[in-house]
Amino acid sequence: MVGPPVFLVNATASLATYLNLRSVREWIFDMAAESDPRMKEDRLPRSVWMLGTEYKLMGAASTAEHESGADAMKRDVRSRLCFTYRTNLAPIGLSQLTTDAGWGCMLRSGQMIIAQALLTHHLGRNWRLPPRTSYKDMPPEYRRVLELFADNPDAPLSVHAIARAGEEVGKRAGQWLGPNTVCSAFKRLHERGAFGADCSLQL
Repeated sequence: MVGPPVFLVNATASLATYLNLRSVREWIFDMAAESDPRMKEDRLPRSVWMLGTEYKLMGAASTAEHESGADAMKRDVRSRLCFTYRTNLAPIGLSQLTTDAGWGCMLRSGQMIIAQALLTHHLGRNWRLPPRTSYKDMPPEYRRVLELFADNPDAPLSVHAIARAGEEVGKRAGQWLGPNTVCSAFKRLHERGAFGADCSLQL
């Protein structure tokens, strides 16, 4: 007997085929959990694993005393850092490109993986972004991690910094960087202290 569908999801994965080409984030924030008729038709997963945490989407709705699995998952997704293509950037590397659109997917994926590792290292896996909190009231550890990835040439883990490290191994900005190249770039940046002086993470 086949049980209800279960999916393994990370913040940057795509369930495009399953969700009729809708993004994971759009689906998560649009879904109505147990009241969604697609649940009863087995068209939506009953359980989702995200970064080692399981969320059961079928069950009681949120109350003042109890948070539903769907709402807990939404809070978790909102707490992840998501980096994507930008335009009108300061010139990147020797190429002088001002956008990473079309070639920076692995750089952005690498940024999100490292950002998640740093958030877990400094705040723990169970930390969640407080709702409706201004930037200045967020934990200093969160702000420090986020600022490492600012899209400017001086930020330690910016697209600019990763592209410069990629150029050291023969990949110019504008060329697609594969996973190995991106990992090598992050390793070089880490060895130069880009993750912060108090960071004991190893690559």
